[in-house]
Amino acid sequence: MAATFQITKISEDPKFPGRPVLYFGGQLDLGGGGNQSIMNGIVRVMDDGEDGQEVVRWSFVSGESGNPIWSGEGVQIGGIRSTYGVLGSWTTVFHDIDDPVGPFWLRRRHDSD
Repeated sequence: MAATFQITKISEDPKFPGRPVLYFGGQLDLGGGGNQSIMNGIVRVMDDGEDGQEVVRWSFVSGESGNPIWSGEGVQIGGIRSTYGVLGSWTTVFHDIDDPVGPFWLRRRHDSD
């Protein structure tokens, strides 16, 4: 599966000067046949609440035909500008007790050339 994101909005966060909140939108290619899903989300720096460490949090929703179905929350491993990726958990936007839930890993694909 591949995802393509674009920044749609940037806003300043007074709690973290120099660390803007990024809003993004994009598409997920779900494995050929023109099967694609739309994704919208936000990336922001937050305080982890324990020792004052800054963590980069990703939140998103995705679905088909403009209808959100899936949601995800993740933490960027390695901090700001890390290329390792984002580890998190996905489920439905409904959060019903019997809804599926699972892990995800978003990472940037590096071209071999």
